[in-house]
Amino acid sequence: MTKIKNSERVTIITVTHNSMRVISAMLSSVPSGARVIVIDNLSNDLKDLRDLCSELGVLLIENSFNEGFGAACNRGTKLATMKRNLMNRFYKTISVVLHPIMVPTIGVLLYLLIIPNSYTSKQKTVLLALIFVTTYLLPLLILILFKKLNLINNFKTKGIKERKVPVALMIIVFYLLGNTIENNIKMTDISLLFYTSSIALTFVYLCLAYQLKISIHLLSLGISTGFFILIGFIYNYSLPIVVIGNILLAGIVANARLHLKMHQPKEVYLGFLSGLIAPFVVYNFL
Repeated sequence: MTKIKNSERVTIITVTHNSMRVISAMLSSVPSGARVIVIDNLSNDLKDLRDLCSELGVLLIENSFNEGFGAACNRGTKLATMKRNLMNRFYKTISVVLHPIMVPTIGVLLYLLIIPNSYTSKQKTVLLALIFVTTYLLPLLILILFKKLNLINNFKTKGIKERKVPVALMIIVFYLLGNTIENNIKMTDISLLFYTSSIALTFVYLCLAYQLKISIHLLSLGISTGFFILIGFIYNYSLPIVVIGNILLAGIVANARLHLKMHQPKEVYLGFLSGLIAPFVVYNFL
């Protein structure tokens, strides 16, 4: 049986009416990985059809009357389109909510909430404000400016050429942010996080030269996961909920990026793995 790649998945719609003689062979011939919707027009052999569809993992829609072939096909097409649109909206929302420019602020907030520290409320507020402005508002303004100057076609920066300048700028921004936090605010752990981000983005930039567009979404979640694992080792804290939560979110985001065809699987895996090991590398060499 031919196998359809995820990026090439299609939906097959078929209509049945007392069709058990032929539908079994038809469904068995469908390539693995294809979605199938069966619209039944009030068949007498509906029980057997239900069992067959359940066994093969096929979606069965049971009409309460025989609406004809054309109308049943239209019903199946509408259902398939609606499902695809809902999934696209869901995955786009996931990509926005867990966008790389949001992860640093969320990660630092988590650190301040769960790791015992002696920082004052004022210090925490100043730190979060600095990080939010530097890692969220500044990149957003840069992207808007680049869009106005036609340096990028859209805010997704899908092309490798479009990514080079924004990534290079963020390498500098994250390094300077880490340096500022270490020397002026004296928060070594937090500065480590941003030094790590700068080094990891340098790796991403170098990969662009080899036409490899590593997922920065997964890179940021990998860094967050590795950072909290490292902090647990340093201070002998147990942070399983945070680490497992990061991994689960990474899985959801990876699925979203692949579904939206923004990356190849290797770019997603490499993004998370390189982010995961980056905190350990930076910690041992700093």
